[in-house]
Amino acid sequence: MMGKSSARQAFFALNECAEDDPAVDELLEKLDRVPLAVALVGVRAQFSRPREILDAWGAGMKLERTANRADSVDVSIRLSLEAERVRRAPESVELLGALAMLPDGVREDALSEVFAHVPRVEEALAVLLQTALAYRDGSRTNQENSTSQNVDTIRVLAPIRQYMQRTHPILPIHQACLEAYYVALSSWVLKVGTSEGMQAIAVLTPEIGNMHSVIGDALSWYIRSDSGEGMNGSPPGGLHNEIGLKSQQGGHADARLTGLIECACRM
Repeated sequence: MMGKSSARQAFFALNECAEDDPAVDELLEKLDRVPLAVALVGVRAQFSRPREILDAWGAGMKLERTANRADSVDVSIRLSLEAERVRRAPESVELLGALAMLPDGVREDALSEVFAHVPRVEEALAVLLQTALAYRDGSRTNQENSTSQNVDTIRVLAPIRQYMQRTHPILPIHQACLEAYYVALSSWVLKVGTSEGMQAIAVLTPEIGNMHSVIGDALSWYIRSDSGEGMNGSPPGGLHNEIGLKSQQGGHADARLTGLIECACRM
């Protein structure tokens, strides 16, 4: 928790709200002055008055102080997702739900490839950056081509990723794209120990967490299904939906399973 003075300073650094507005202190208290919550709501205050934010909060829950810091963060994320600019660009929520699967973030120059089916992906990203739901994290080198250019990485903080996984899970079509991308990326493992070994290590190292997240999630559904668990309702991902069609599509799902297992073994 931040001190009152630090929370006010952080809040006003993000907007042009009047410093004598009594709604600001009320809002910061309700957020328990948690840094991430203050930052998200501070950005929201660029376009909404503090009193309007309090009213929006009250529309969805009682206005008494939240029970704990996790609740404060959840409320601030919800308020950000309900902002007018996010509502005008629903694809930004799709993109955020997909980014929530990637703890290591994604290279900005690979965005359109990794999320090929997110409509207007560049515009969606702009909305996420403007609302502080995602951020650029310096640069890393793109080692997949001979130019070795430095590119920005798009990341989402862990509390936001966890919130999205609970409330706005990745859509099946985007899950399928992620699986295909990371299965293909894992083929670089085969180059370790060759003349391209150093390049392979440079390509794979920043993506290990993402590969474990995406491939592990897909394989865990197979494990649960084999044990009779997790079979109620719609499976939570692109590959998973294919499993439900296994009887109609023959070996197609089996081929994808084989690809995932090979990827897991490479990791």
